Amino acid sequence: MTFLLSLALFQDALTLRYEMREEAVHGYRAVFAYETEDDEAISFTEEWRLTVGKPGDDGLFPLEVAASVTEHVFDGETYPASDEAVPMKLSERRDVRGQVRDRSPRPTEPFLLARTLRPLDLVYLAAPVELGQTWERTEGVGDLPAAKWQWTLTAFDKEKATVHMVFAETDVPKPVTAEGDFVISRAKGWPLEAKVTVTGVTMPSDELQVPAKLTLTLSRLP
Repeated sequence: MTFLLSLALFQDALTLRYEMREEAVHGYRAVFAYETEDDEAISFTEEWRLTVGKPGDDGLFPLEVAASVTEHVFDGETYPASDEAVPMKLSERRDVRGQVRDRSPRPTEPFLLARTLRPLDLVYLAAPVELGQTWERTEGVGDLPAAKWQWTLTAFDKEKATVHMVFAETDVPKPVTAEGDFVISRAKGWPLEAKVTVTGVTMPSDELQVPAKLTLTLSRLP
């Protein structure tokens, strides 16, 4: 069963949709580059493989996510991950516009990494979007702080579209904020690349909880 949810041109607007095809695999390289107020810098790279499953009776699509750390960089030195490293097995469900439901937590630092990564959730409107148009989403349920996303369609051509994102948690003393750009395939609706700056976070496993800025870069894998 295939749901073709592509980016379709409608006059001067785009209808933004994902292609959700059973057993399709979407691969990404994610580079996490942290910099603290003390000028300490570390980074690590993960590879993600998202496999689309058969939609349920509720219309939600299950995704199985395999996430593997491939390398770390400390003080300018690169250290490949061990060949014996086991990929993290995660799962989630999404509706037809990309709204994430029932995302499984990561095995380490689940609360921190959930707050760090959720700015990447890109949810489309049901209606066509015009160039320069902004749409929003708020979320205030579950264990995570309430938050607001704002997206703006800033450019498109025959092959791709660019969406600018601004994110901020609300009603918390130390909110996570983020801003960045997604380049999206018009044929399939999935991101081709993204670069997002996240503030208000700390490095994973940092016992001192030193505030850090994260530059998160996504690129599509073959």
